[in-house]
Amino acid sequence: MPSDARGVRYTCRVSATEQAHATRPGDGGGGARRNSFGVLRHRDFRLLWAGQAVSWTGSQMQLVAINWHVYLLAKPYGEKYAAAALGAVGLVRVVPIVLCSLAGGVVADALDRRRLIVATQFVMIASASALALVTWRGLAMV
Repeated sequence: MPSDARGVRYTCRVSATEQAHATRPGDGGGGARRNSFGVLRHRDFRLLWAGQAVSWTGSQMQLVAINWHVYLLAKPYGEKYAAAALGAVGLVRVVPIVLCSLAGGVVADALDRRRLIVATQFVMIASASALALVTWRGLAMV
């Protein structure tokens, strides 16, 4: 009977379905491949992935729009100024990620994940809406 590092004995029970789909030596991993998309049977997982795909697409569109807008605002001051402005936009996007990653992991582990995802998505849409409003009103300047 196997045991862990502390010497505690344990047994591992594997269902008949898991045994049937397990990868066996010499089968080329076919069992693992057949089961690769099994997680898509779960509705909640499909909803999470669809929502994240929409969110990621919107974030990338916002990134392109912000960079383009900053370039158009900075272009009259010269190409070097526009390049520096675009570099500053990239820096402003990366610094909070670097500084807040560890604390964000602790918070993510401590809070309810569903509420955290909803809250962060709400903050993202609110900030995107605020940027759109500022741009639409013509209040953006360099």
